[in-house]
Amino acid sequence: MQPFIAARNCWRQSILAVNFENLILTFVASARQMFLMRLVFAVCTCTLGVQPFFPNTLYAIDPKKSITQLAHDTWQREQGLPSNSILELLQTSDGYIWIGTFDGLVRFDGISFTVFNKTNTPALKNNGIWALCETEDSTLWIGSNGGGVSAYKDGIFKTYTTNDGLPNNVILDLCPDKQGGVWIGTRNGLARFSNGTISTLAIPDSTGLHNTINALWLDSRGVLWLGTPVGLCSYQNTQFQFYTPSDGVPLLPTWTIYEDNKGTIWFGTGDNGVYSYRNGVFAHLSNDSPLAGKRIRSLITDDDDNLWVGTFGSGLYRVHNGNSDKPEFSFFSKADGLTDDQAQSLLVDREGNLWLGTYRGGLNRFKNGKFLTYTVKEGLSDDIVYMIYEDRDGSFWIGTSNGLTHLRNGKTTVYNIKDGLPDKMIRAALRRRDGSLWFATYSGLCKFVNGRFIRYPTNSAVGDRLRCLHEDKTGMLWVGGAGGVYCLINDTLQAHSDKRLKASTMFITETRDGSLWFGMDGTGLIKMHKDSLSVFTSKDGLASDVVFCLHEGNDSTLWFGTNSGLNRLKNNTFTTYTTANGMPSDAVFFILPDDKERFWIGANNGVSSLDQRQLNDIANGKPVQITARLFNKSDGMKTAEVVGAAFPCQSHDKRLWIPTNKGVVVIDPSRLNFNALIPPIKIEQLRTEKNTFVLSQTASLSLPPDVQRFEFRYAALSYTAPERTRFKVRLEGFDKEWIDVGSKREYSYTNLAPKQYVFRVIACNNDGIWNDQGASLTFRVEPHFYETTWFFLMCGVTITLTSFGAYSWRVRQLASKQKELERLVEERTKALEDRTKDLQREKELTEQQREIAQEASEFKTELLSVAANELKTPLTSIHDFTGMLLNGEIPLHLQVQYLNIISDLSNRMSVTVDKLLDANILGVESLTLNKRDISLKGLVELAVLKHQELASKKMQKIELDVKSNCIVFGDEDRLVELVKQLLSNAVKFSPYGKTIWVSVGQANGIGRVEIKDEGPGLSEEDKILMFRKFQKLSAQPTGGEASVGLGLSIVKRIAELHGGKVWAESAGKGKGSTFIFELPAVDLV
Repeated sequence: MQPFIAARNCWRQSILAVNFENLILTFVASARQMFLMRLVFAVCTCTLGVQPFFPNTLYAIDPKKSITQLAHDTWQREQGLPSNSILELLQTSDGYIWIGTFDGLVRFDGISFTVFNKTNTPALKNNGIWALCETEDSTLWIGSNGGGVSAYKDGIFKTYTTNDGLPNNVILDLCPDKQGGVWIGTRNGLARFSNGTISTLAIPDSTGLHNTINALWLDSRGVLWLGTPVGLCSYQNTQFQFYTPSDGVPLLPTWTIYEDNKGTIWFGTGDNGVYSYRNGVFAHLSNDSPLAGKRIRSLITDDDDNLWVGTFGSGLYRVHNGNSDKPEFSFFSKADGLTDDQAQSLLVDREGNLWLGTYRGGLNRFKNGKFLTYTVKEGLSDDIVYMIYEDRDGSFWIGTSNGLTHLRNGKTTVYNIKDGLPDKMIRAALRRRDGSLWFATYSGLCKFVNGRFIRYPTNSAVGDRLRCLHEDKTGMLWVGGAGGVYCLINDTLQAHSDKRLKASTMFITETRDGSLWFGMDGTGLIKMHKDSLSVFTSKDGLASDVVFCLHEGNDSTLWFGTNSGLNRLKNNTFTTYTTANGMPSDAVFFILPDDKERFWIGANNGVSSLDQRQLNDIANGKPVQITARLFNKSDGMKTAEVVGAAFPCQSHDKRLWIPTNKGVVVIDPSRLNFNALIPPIKIEQLRTEKNTFVLSQTASLSLPPDVQRFEFRYAALSYTAPERTRFKVRLEGFDKEWIDVGSKREYSYTNLAPKQYVFRVIACNNDGIWNDQGASLTFRVEPHFYETTWFFLMCGVTITLTSFGAYSWRVRQLASKQKELERLVEERTKALEDRTKDLQREKELTEQQREIAQEASEFKTELLSVAANELKTPLTSIHDFTGMLLNGEIPLHLQVQYLNIISDLSNRMSVTVDKLLDANILGVESLTLNKRDISLKGLVELAVLKHQELASKKMQKIELDVKSNCIVFGDEDRLVELVKQLLSNAVKFSPYGKTIWVSVGQANGIGRVEIKDEGPGLSEEDKILMFRKFQKLSAQPTGGEASVGLGLSIVKRIAELHGGKVWAESAGKGKGSTFIFELPAVDLV
């Protein structure tokens, strides 16, 4: 770790010196967890859009901040970890963070966890991972809890066990040496892997040490340090040296060893805290330190030489000036938000973030953040803050929902009701010109005098819920609250007489022209100038009638924050800015300027910085979109939610003090930490429909022609705020421009043409620093055989041969022309004969048409005869029954009976007329059909539905079986009539209580419908006559229904008009019948 700390410090100092001018970093050297990193990181010159925001690039953990003021984030099983037991942490040279757990090895890219265990990686023999290290050749070494040691390189795992020479398969620590080998500490001795072989070294019995190796460290002098359960020893030049209490080190378990960048070696013991070794002398980190007697599990130093100590059961400690006589200690435990007090492993990544793995609480990260925060942990009376006021002496008064805090020189004093405050809810503060200090609370107005608070009386018209204070140029004290606006007159609060000022008031402020402005909670904005009131509401152009704040610019332009947007008032004209213009939020709780012509505004989603020039351009009609920078939890805020209707503060040193729901956020616009480190980019996977390609295993990629979907997975390894990493992708050979995909870490393409492509990814870190070189993957989509060069060559050869064949054929054709001429006379003779035949056919056609006309005439005559016969009898009956009903002497029950008979006869006549009409229509030779694609299943279902009620009257069931559907081309009305006729016959001739089966299917391009009944069946004579017109068969309707003898002839006619056919099958009389029709199916391909 030591070389990287030095490299980072050098890098930061250089950045400050050259002001971001094309600085090239090279990280060198190696130690226990990091080796000679050959990565070269180029920090590009910051663009104009970024540099003003982040002039300070010191991105390490600020030692001036308490640990509780650092941004703290956690990951556990719910966020994707396989286990909450984090045993080891390592960042490898490619940028990934690797995590050893009891449930496997984990690779972390800042967003997602990739787990390797014995289930998905057979080379791993045990899921418990105790140790990790990386050697010069970028091989990751993994020490497991009983499965030996594994090496991972280029996506391939290889495992070594006792069968390969290890003294034990439980690996407790690993350490790279300077020759490319690895020292391996096991539960039963020390081993070394070098050049593919394992050798063992036994600790001599004379040392009295245990062969269990808890910890290993190769220091900068080439000495290998070993921590054992009974003490400490070193190994150099083939010699072991054992250290005793006489050397200044106890005979205690040594669990961890670490060397800082100044050459001091630190040792963590099992029961007595931390020891150091420097210039040949051992020293205890003070017997009276908080670490004395603690069990130490992990040690590391950050970029500012602070020693971080992970204890087993007492949380995390930071030691500042650990090499001095007066080290400073601070700690962070479960009570402060740590997920577990058993701090098992530590890591400082190359961006300066501190990672802590706990034994049972998952993963913790501490980062500097861009802001300073104050919460209850730093001495505030409560985390919900309503106002911050800077006093004349540079101290701050902070009003919360639970009292008042006075912050002076980093120390806090809390005041509450017991100190005389009229209420614990403190909303505003003001130091008047006479030096008196006033506070507005939810129980009235008070003044701070000699450490006590004096409440001032109000008249009956004044409410208690006070919210804001202002002293005007005349010395009048104005007070705003839930009941309106008040003035302090003769030491008594009195309500203002104007009813427009009796609404809830958010703020009171005074502009340079002496006007007083009142922001109201629902009634708009009120201006008082020389006792004249003007009211502005949404009808006048204000974004909302709920107004939170006012800021007067240097040019006297007024800016207002509302709950529906930002307003600018200039030359009596309002301009409104909302999210539609690029604002990060419509609500604007406060407006604070800085020295760079920027506004800082607060809302529920964080604090944002806006360029005033863009706002003015929009007001002047220019087509500009606001480019706001939003700050939230990713930047170190404890919460993104800023308190509304509260009062922030811009201190004398231009820092911004912001009230939030979790304390105070202090922003120094001139010194915002800046992450200048370019993020490494990895293309991790390419997934297709059938395969997943892990790209570390793939030197070149060739994909078959049947691949339709190409999904790329990639990562940018920046861990400070990975959720703010942004990506652009481009597929060379397909995309003309870069595609901004935001934070999306997967992108896909479909149906790529066969050729070679290059997929490229570039990304920027959380502060907009881009890796423009990015990562790329070259792959080729192979063509189908008919898209290959050889196929086109074969086609060319084929065309050539075909052309030659055509030429030969033409020659033969000319040769045969003579024979054709000779046949000309014979052909003309034949033509005369054909003409004679045509005249004969025309004569036959005329005779046929005459016969059709005669047949039609005979059909109409027969139709009239049948109509007369079929209608005469029911008409006579209707006439007779009607006559009897008209006499009026028939009993009521007979009247009902006669009426039912008349109704039944009428229905039978209606059916007869319908069938005669259908027969007449279908008898027309030139009948026009309205054909279209029709679902055979659908029209059968419709006909069945219409006959269910008729069948139920005879207690019959209709069973429908759709074996398969098909589409036919026909006239839907006629085809439904066809099915209805067959169903009607089945119902009509089937006895009561029987079943009718209807099936629909398709085979060999033919749609088929079968209707089977349990009726009287068909005789041989019936089969001959049944499809002729006006033929009544041997069977009779079972329910007295009418039968004209036309139904089956209509069925046959409709089927033939659609190119189909119909027939009936019956085993004989009394055995039922099956009527079948078939129609050509439509091919939908």
